[in-house]
Amino acid sequence: NQMKKTKIILKSCMLNDNSVEQLVDGIMGDVINQEINLLDLSYNYVTDKGCKHIARLFSANYKFKNLNLGKNMHITSEGLKAITEALQSNNSINTIDMSVCNIEL
Repeated sequence: NQMKKTKIILKSCMLNDNSVEQLVDGIMGDVINQEINLLDLSYNYVTDKGCKHIARLFSANYKFKNLNLGKNMHITSEGLKAITEALQSNNSINTIDMSVCNIEL
């Protein structure tokens, strides 16, 4: 059973949290075993709520390589926390880019 490798590039598409929720639901509803090489949601309107939706993919143990959430100015440390907590059950990730977000450590 070959794993399907997928790149999802939605950079600068004016996506918001509802869009991210629909995307995550669609990915999770796909019965094909897939590895997401790249999920690029940079330069959108994703907030902490959207990060929580993305975290569901990690919690469901989807294989991820690279996640780009850079330049989503409304992501705070709460969104970062949701993703990092979900990563505790999924160690497939290589890179997460959350540059130029509103994260204070």
